[in-house]
Amino acid sequence: MFATRENLQARAGLTRELAQVATPEDRSPIPENMLRIAIAGEDLSGFEPDDQTTCNYVLDAIDNSLADATELIGAYGIKTPALGGKTGSNLIRICCDLALYFLYRLRLTDEIEQRYNHAISLLNQHAKGLINLLPPVDTDGDGDVDADDDQSSVAGGVIIQKSRPSRFSGIYPPVQFADDD
Repeated sequence: MFATRENLQARAGLTRELAQVATPEDRSPIPENMLRIAIAGEDLSGFEPDDQTTCNYVLDAIDNSLADATELIGAYGIKTPALGGKTGSNLIRICCDLALYFLYRLRLTDEIEQRYNHAISLLNQHAKGLINLLPPVDTDGDGDVDADDDQSSVAGGVIIQKSRPSRFSGIYPPVQFADDD
């Protein structure tokens, strides 16, 4: 996934509001601090059993919205990062905005709809190659993403352009330019 429950909670701002929109309509909202504790992975045994059940529904709704957002992002040609892989802050934000849109489906606000439309616009621009939403890549193998990773160099009369892996690999063959000297 491109974002976690913690990312979504931070992006939503109010844990209480997140709990309200993720709670099934036939259940009473859970206490605000309960969702915060559940997202942190802490013990919920101090809460009523009915609240614990509702909290599980809320967590499932959050997980489903994040999964739906991740799948939508994937439809634009962006691969889910490998386990432990880095997700750029743009993709985290886009994933959270899409997930919030899915959670707010029945209580949609102008702000949530605008964030959704902006996220879709960015994904469209990425798919067209106008912008790159992928995080920087360590291309020189030193373990850090730094200025050395995205700079050109000249080696043996050949210009070598280091860049991120192509989203459309295999479409065009790599090109090397010989130095005129």
